[in-house]
Amino acid sequence: MVFTYNFFVRLYAFVAAVLSPFNQKAKKWIYGRVNWGKNIPEKTLQKRLWLHCASLGEFEQARPIVEKLVAVNKCELVVSFFSPSGYEVRKDYALANAVFYLPVDTKENAKTFVLKLQPDAIVFVKYDLWFHFINEAKRQSIPMYLISAVFRNNQIFFKSWGGIFRGMLNNLDGIFVQDEESVSVLKTINIDAKVAGDVRYDRALEVLNESFEDKFIEEFVAQKFTVIFGSTYNIEHHWIKHLAEELRLMNIDFRIILAPHQIDADNMVDVKEHFPNAYYYSSSHLKPINNLKSKILVLDTMGMLTYVYRFANLAYVGGGFETSLHNALEAAVYGIPVVVGPNHLKFPEVDKLISLGGFVQVNSKIEFINLFKDSFLNQNTENKKGDINAAFVKQNAGASKLVLQALEKHF
Repeated sequence: MVFTYNFFVRLYAFVAAVLSPFNQKAKKWIYGRVNWGKNIPEKTLQKRLWLHCASLGEFEQARPIVEKLVAVNKCELVVSFFSPSGYEVRKDYALANAVFYLPVDTKENAKTFVLKLQPDAIVFVKYDLWFHFINEAKRQSIPMYLISAVFRNNQIFFKSWGGIFRGMLNNLDGIFVQDEESVSVLKTINIDAKVAGDVRYDRALEVLNESFEDKFIEEFVAQKFTVIFGSTYNIEHHWIKHLAEELRLMNIDFRIILAPHQIDADNMVDVKEHFPNAYYYSSSHLKPINNLKSKILVLDTMGMLTYVYRFANLAYVGGGFETSLHNALEAAVYGIPVVVGPNHLKFPEVDKLISLGGFVQVNSKIEFINLFKDSFLNQNTENKKGDINAAFVKQNAGASKLVLQALEKHF
């Protein structure tokens, strides 16, 4: 099984290399790992925490924990990412001693990397576990923790041929999961875990309470009814274009803020075809809005969306018509109604908020356009829905406390 694992790890790297001349994400994935050993700084403090995340979403989940740990214990923080979408946004993260791509998971890379990094504890977030890195850390007796994890019985860990992946879980010193179902399913393979909850709630509350001002967006919104469409895909761009055209025909004074999920050059071609006259934040935000030329603003920047939701009366969170919904708690925490597509099976909080009445699910283009057209027409902020969402986030916060207690003993 280890042979098969090694084969597919190397195959992934090979395919990324082949695609790199034609795909920006693959290019960043490959070139970001060139000479990776030079990116690891010498250890300057007595203690060092290594945080590994697949992408930006997982990093944001871990922030409430690692920031408190670093602040209280005066330890170094190093952060590794698997995906360019995480690294590119947080490569200059001020609290970290270093931010880099995780090298390809080979036995040789893992041995060199862990020996040079010298972490005193390791935190993996949600699911991004790597066989050779975990084995090497175990060999060096470095404590390892998995946080904010969710387990279901259809995952690879529970397959008859998944022994190598169960072994990774067995090598961890602590597993903190989001729900009781995860605890129960792990017990079927004799692995213990603790329910700590979902750190995304803690992070959402932190962002809510952080100071954030943007004069350009404030001028654009101008206290008008505003809908934010966050983490959107091409299909949703097409629908939003039709929505905007209908609103113009109805002479409705609207404001739309659009935050595409991908802002690389290839994807932005599609966005600009749909919204050629929109404001684009990266090129417009330093200029005053003297005469409003467009009622659509495109956030062609990374890392802003979670803060910009505060300007909305209503939010739509994308991904529900694609492979998976994006983090809807980022919008819910601001006490506004939230609309989602049908694909949210991996997010039990969305099911719960739909049943409570704070979220609304749309299932087709017609439902999508009609709901938002009616919202702009009536400018109904539906305070009750928003109150439900804000209260739900506050009630479920606190996951970071239990994880912090486990980590602090190593620092």
